[in-house]
Amino acid sequence: MAKQTNQNTVRINKKKKKRARARNRKLFLLALVVCALALGAWILFTVLGDGYELENENDPVATVKLKGGKEIIVELFPDAAPNTVNNFISLANAGFYDGKNFDRLLAGDRIYAGDSTGDGTGGAGYCIKGEFALNGFEGDGLGHTRGTLSMARMNGYDTASSQFFILLSDAPYLNGGYAAFGRVVKGIDVLDALSRADVDEALRPLSERVTEAIRGDAKGDGSEVEKRPPR
Repeated sequence: MAKQTNQNTVRINKKKKKRARARNRKLFLLALVVCALALGAWILFTVLGDGYELENENDPVATVKLKGGKEIIVELFPDAAPNTVNNFISLANAGFYDGKNFDRLLAGDRIYAGDSTGDGTGGAGYCIKGEFALNGFEGDGLGHTRGTLSMARMNGYDTASSQFFILLSDAPYLNGGYAAFGRVVKGIDVLDALSRADVDEALRPLSERVTEAIRGDAKGDGSEVEKRPPR
């Protein structure tokens, strides 16, 4: 009787082990399928696709092409600064930024661009209203965080023109005092490396760091840029 009981126990244990092995094989195959799907999604998104995600698919997008082939994608926010976005797209699509050098590089902090003269004083021949809280403008109030594009200006609130800067670190002290209008969604690593280039005492790059072209899509609000006399 005891022998029969032992034989039954052995058979039961064998069945349990067999079922466990089958279950483990299924789990292993399932894990392989999940990994394959994840890899496929990554390839589709980063290699075959755009490789970036917008906060709002209806927002306009600008593509910054650098000399050497590298590319930066920027999402623009008309709800935060409509005239500023229209101005940027208008200048970009007119070729204003083509071939311009980045005029000041602050390593790990920010990069300045859009100067027509190369010495930090150039503009587009006109100014635009400063779309920020200190100037009485009520918009969405885009914060100055890493990757934000914001308009450079002189001391006057309505003195921005074509120059802008891209933040490489958070700068909340700029909130409400400068017109933030876009954010980098692809290529921030390119700007990080660019900011570490050798510069002179005025923080201008010692070698060419050229914007080959900037182009924006046609998703602005469609209105004419509101221009003001140069200051």
